[in-house]
Amino acid sequence: MSSRVLHTASSLSRRNLCRTCLLRPIAAPHQHRRPLHLSTIAKRNAAQEAWDLKAERIKNGEEPNLWNIFKERGYIKDIAGYGRL
Repeated sequence: MSSRVLHTASSLSRRNLCRTCLLRPIAAPHQHRRPLHLSTIAKRNAAQEAWDLKAERIKNGEEPNLWNIFKERGYIKDIAGYGRL
């Protein structure tokens, strides 16, 4: 009996709503996912590989670190203070 009462009450409230308004609570939790083109994925992978190579070169001392470049130019002293810890 109670399920019949609930069903009747819910059908009365739905009677005054359009299809879009009825589907809005169902569709709200889902986010729209934009499809990615294969060339975009390839560019992202290439950029990640380039950053990984740059990180290895910095770790091996083949390329200067950005922090050291700023330190040479005096930016670290001006912005972050002296390099003493």
